[in-house]
Amino acid sequence: MDALCSTGDDQLLYNELVRRFHPELKQLCLNKCKLMSLDPHIGEQIAHEVFERLRRYKSFKKDNIRAQEGHAAVKSYMARCATRLFLNYFDEQKRKEELPDSYFTELRAEACATDPVRLLEIKEKTAQTFKKLTDREKAVVIADLEYKKHTKYLPDDVVSDLSKRLGVKPDTIRKLRQTAKQKLQQAFDEINEA
Repeated sequence: MDALCSTGDDQLLYNELVRRFHPELKQLCLNKCKLMSLDPHIGEQIAHEVFERLRRYKSFKKDNIRAQEGHAAVKSYMARCATRLFLNYFDEQKRKEELPDSYFTELRAEACATDPVRLLEIKEKTAQTFKKLTDREKAVVIADLEYKKHTKYLPDDVVSDLSKRLGVKPDTIRKLRQTAKQKLQQAFDEINEA
């Protein structure tokens, strides 16, 4: 393992590492998938990614592994790498679930249609809908759409900035957002019924 992490031309060493450790690591990952009710394919991908990362980053340090025997040290190191990759997988899934759809999700789905007449109709109705909002509601919706790409809620500093710019309390920003959302949803429901 030390040789793999220190040499430039490592194809033979890498192949030997895979031959020796892949079955055990794959089984470990499959067992974790079974325990966590995940698709076994995810475990296979993670096992593969462990080897790719070992080769790419050359990060093995036997000083950090308490096991004295070489095989056990490498196996322990790979198990830790796999655990980190499982945690990364769960973090990514959680992020995907937390990010909400924007107000325009329904319209965007319809906009996939290629009918130019329908697209023009959606554009006009969206512009009409936005005109129904007050200036404060428009400002909040625009900020909300911008930040919803990355977070579930508007960050506190954005709420504070909006409240200063619009001359309202931070709690009012949340109320403006809710009112604007209701108006937009009602208008979108009318568009979708048409």
